[in-house]
Amino acid sequence: RAVVTRMGSYEAELTAGLHWRLPPPFERVQRVKVDQIRRLQIGFRSEQSSGEVLPSTVEWTADHSSAEFEPVPQESMILTGDEVPIELTAEVHYRLSNLRDYLYASAAPEETLRAIAESATREVAARESLDGLLTDRRSDIEAECLALIRAQVESYGLGLEIAELNLLDVHPPRAVVPAYRDVADALEEREQLINEAEAYYSSRVLSVAGER
Repeated sequence: RAVVTRMGSYEAELTAGLHWRLPPPFERVQRVKVDQIRRLQIGFRSEQSSGEVLPSTVEWTADHSSAEFEPVPQESMILTGDEVPIELTAEVHYRLSNLRDYLYASAAPEETLRAIAESATREVAARESLDGLLTDRRSDIEAECLALIRAQVESYGLGLEIAELNLLDVHPPRAVVPAYRDVADALEEREQLINEAEAYYSSRVLSVAGER
């Protein structure tokens, strides 16, 4: 679709096809692909095409060192509800719903959407525990973030339709991963010692009192 301005003022919106318009500088035509699904990245920047999906990280220590991935720490660093710092990356998929609003309601609609999405993820994460973000609450958190983003975008009149929001990568900051590993190892060692003690206790009782 296209928007026509006459002497700098909005004149008309055109659909695909042949149209007769006045030449510049009297009229100017700005064409935009309105049905294209666009991607907005939170916490990182990637040059991957729209059809590609950022692979999820299995190991917390992965550094995403590929040339297509550039982390943005000021966006990805978030505090959870139990005051644990995490790194979170997400991706918003959207399309244009109102071309006139998209072009003229905001000087930078994508940056406004980025600020809205970042604020929504921080707000929802601040109410969740680390375990919830990493495990069974992930889909619910995505739904809550999506609802907040849609409400804000509608109130701002950005001319955007938000299709979905995906949490791509949620993990502790890489700088503190060794400490997380130490805690996990200590918990495993504690459980192992408890099991060994209970087994020793049972064997001593059986040896003295008999199985019966």
